[in-house]
Amino acid sequence: MNVLLVNDDPLELEQLKLLIQSVCPHWHLFAVCDGSAAMDLTATTYFDIAFLNINLPAQSDLLVAGKLRQSGRVTDIVIVTAHQDFSIARAAIKIGAVDFLIKPISVDELNAILRRYLQKEVPRPVYSPLITKVLTILEHHYADRLSLANIAAAVHVNPSYLSRRFKAEVGYSFSKYLISFRLKIVKDLLVSRPDLSIAQIAEKAGFASQQYLSALFHRNTGLTPREYRKNNLDFRRSSGNLLIACGRRHGPDCFPDDNRR
Repeated sequence: MNVLLVNDDPLELEQLKLLIQSVCPHWHLFAVCDGSAAMDLTATTYFDIAFLNINLPAQSDLLVAGKLRQSGRVTDIVIVTAHQDFSIARAAIKIGAVDFLIKPISVDELNAILRRYLQKEVPRPVYSPLITKVLTILEHHYADRLSLANIAAAVHVNPSYLSRRFKAEVGYSFSKYLISFRLKIVKDLLVSRPDLSIAQIAEKAGFASQQYLSALFHRNTGLTPREYRKNNLDFRRSSGNLLIACGRRHGPDCFPDDNRR
């Protein structure tokens, strides 16, 4: 689940982030300090929930909330405010806010909201012991020279049989899943390890060459690895280093644009 946090106070932003992470550690949290940055994020990302503080610089809180709703990129908006004013509540309801949190935020009230969304989540898939073992191998050895054949040998099954079982249970071919998983590793390293070169990252993620990685990465994101790194590092600096990406196990979300095979 993608969650947008918008607040011009970095301390409050960090506190809300930590409260949500303590209950929903697998959610993807994106934290920004102003409305324009929030609108920029919605250009590339859909959000299930936006927690929007009403005291925003440059644009009024309700104007930002209205724009987020009109964009079609945010499903639900929760207003966070220190003002217990009925006119604010009425205006928030008018633009489609689904809930209110009064500051200082009550942990019980926040958790009640979070639980509603947790109940809506699709349960994580339960894989067979065979596929669970294969996924574990991929997660621990993605940097190695992996192939369907050597994975099949490691789990003592026929490659054709493993290919069919993997596609049936995971929903993606073995090769597509492996590429996607490695690309997610690359994205993490590009931002978390600015000291590494693109060639070093390619090697750490299991790609045969920097050129091959760059071609796949551009096909997937429309950016070169260097452009992706620069954009994300610039954003993190401008937003107080509060852009959070949580979780990466079992469920790739960065498959190349072509159809599943």
